[in-house]
Amino acid sequence: MKTKPDSCDPETDPLQQALGEIRFLKQTISVLRDEMEVIEASSQQKVQNVIADSVGEIRQLKETISALRNQNEDMQMEKQVAVQEATTSDRTEISQHKGTIVALRQELDALEINNAESIQKTINDYDSEIVQLRETTAALRNEMEKIQLDYENRLQQQRPDRSKN
Repeated sequence: MKTKPDSCDPETDPLQQALGEIRFLKQTISVLRDEMEVIEASSQQKVQNVIADSVGEIRQLKETISALRNQNEDMQMEKQVAVQEATTSDRTEISQHKGTIVALRQELDALEINNAESIQKTINDYDSEIVQLRETTAALRNEMEKIQLDYENRLQQQRPDRSKN
């Protein structure tokens, strides 16, 4: 019996070599599949982490936007309140100034009336005094003329008497 020295040797038998190569390729495929699964799981985990981080960041940004909106609304309300208070204060001040102007006008009018009455009274007093002074002057003039006539009459009466002496 003849033995086949080459046919049983796995290193020389092409079928055995092909089977070995197939086994090796299957093991390589299995290892590569495992590595791909690990890489895919890692990649999915990274994607999940990025999504979770993004969701967290989006939530924080929404909260920040909401807080800023609230702050903006509060500032707008404060601004409106300040404008209203300033407007009310200005209106009150203007109203007070108008009241002061009216009161000062009334006081000025009253002073003008009192002043006019005082001036008229003074004029009437002076007119009355002038009339009295004119009457006194006329009376004094009459009296002086009367005295002068009496004096002249006495002088004339004494002159003829002097001629008698």
